[in-house]
Amino acid sequence: MGFPVVECSADGSFVLSKPPKTGGLVSFGTVAEQLVYEIGDPQRYLLPDVICDFSQVAIQELPGVEGSAVRVTGAKGSSPSHHYKVCATFMDGFRATAVCPVGGPRAAEKARRTADSIIKRTRRMFKQLGLEDFNSVNIQVLGAEDTYGPNARRKDSREAVIWMAVHHKQKKALEIFSREVAPAGTGMAPGLTGIVGGRPRV
Repeated sequence: MGFPVVECSADGSFVLSKPPKTGGLVSFGTVAEQLVYEIGDPQRYLLPDVICDFSQVAIQELPGVEGSAVRVTGAKGSSPSHHYKVCATFMDGFRATAVCPVGGPRAAEKARRTADSIIKRTRRMFKQLGLEDFNSVNIQVLGAEDTYGPNARRKDSREAVIWMAVHHKQKKALEIFSREVAPAGTGMAPGLTGIVGGRPRV
């Protein structure tokens, strides 16, 4: 895949293009999506040399071969902050993620109940072994529009995917969680068709 080429002008506008016949796509959609990626506040995007205001940006596909060039205008800059934006990595326990497809009638409901059962059973085992509870548990049922929260339109589907992500201080605890995901395929709701990538790795 060819890398994009950016031709910058003194006024802050630029044309984004890519060499022909190198695959990929430069379009209004791909440029707009990249522009808002991890942006936070679009009026105060912190960069090392400038604070950028993207709130008035205009994106225009240039005529010619479709998917070849896009002009971006309207970004404004102001003096940089006196603070640094930092990304830090530190040891904060362990995590594991499990992804399991579920099919059939009431798939979303079965997926949710299966995930809840796995977490409940694992927590019971933690208590028996004297282990602390999870630091955090995230369960989403993909296909049930969980990401839309109260604005979800779909209440059920014949196909859903359980996505569970758990965090714990001890690796041993998440190894128990990992083992408890596997029996869901044979001993819980019908329609769970396997674990994507096998048992979760801690």
